[in-house]
Amino acid sequence: MHGIWKRIHAWLDANAPKGYGQLRSGASVEAIQVAEDAMGMILPDDMKASCDIHDGQFDEPGLIGGEGWCLMSLQEIVDHWGRWTRDDSMYRHCVPVAWGGVGD
Repeated sequence: MHGIWKRIHAWLDANAPKGYGQLRSGASVEAIQVAEDAMGMILPDDMKASCDIHDGQFDEPGLIGGEGWCLMSLQEIVDHWGRWTRDDSMYRHCVPVAWGGVGD
């Protein structure tokens, strides 16, 4: 996963350096465990590795600005997951990771 973020960081450097301002620092192992416990599942290793680098991002305009999707923090993931599963249990194995700002 670090290789993917290395490529994302390189792209941001070249094309959208302001995108860095919205990225949060990484989540702790404990925070990842709390999220897993709250959802009753083990997150995929790639997801945990990504959260270790950046625990989502702050609010809009998205990762690269404009119409970019916003990466959710672990807390936002747990919150959205809770709403999804409250409304329809078929989503209990789905993990939201980003939102487009219009209810997606």
